[in-house]
Amino acid sequence: MATSFLYRVFGTPTDAKKWTFSSWCKKGTNGTYHIFGGGQSNQTGGGHSYLGLIPNYYAIYYDGSNTQWGLQSNDVFRDTSGWYHYMFVYDSAQATASNRAKAYINGRQLTSFSTETYPSLNYSTMWNNSGITHYIARRGQNQGFEGSLAHVHFCDGYAYSPSDFGSTDSTTGIWKPTTNPSVSYGNNGFFL
Repeated sequence: MATSFLYRVFGTPTDAKKWTFSSWCKKGTNGTYHIFGGGQSNQTGGGHSYLGLIPNYYAIYYDGSNTQWGLQSNDVFRDTSGWYHYMFVYDSAQATASNRAKAYINGRQLTSFSTETYPSLNYSTMWNNSGITHYIARRGQNQGFEGSLAHVHFCDGYAYSPSDFGSTDSTTGIWKPTTNPSVSYGNNGFFL
């Protein structure tokens, strides 16, 4: 299991109920991968949040003291030779529950889930929350990411679409990154 990761304690968010995470990932093996995590058991609210693969399924979970909401795709992602564009958009102010949490792979929204529980209206997660430790390539206190990450964006207060971070190559038909996206990052946002 990989041991390298980055972390930062977030300050006051631009909008705790709206954010976008976008990253290009290449898996080293077909194991469990945690790309973006927030919180740990000794922080406010307890528990943690994570976005990643378990083991080959795209999964997003928020867990306070128990699972509050989560999505796990029916689609599987087993390719260890290519890059995937993983994107997640959170906007709990949306009236329709399924619009509050959206998962994308290579520009395509995932709509078929084996686990499908959405956050309640105006729900603030442990992600993008003041005083909470956030991790890149790690779940929280454990379970990292074995592989490579590139073009990692976190946009605090903004709900973007995949076309803001990538496009389909007109010759090959392959989804490719936009290397200089025109996005805003807000108070807690970053680009790695």
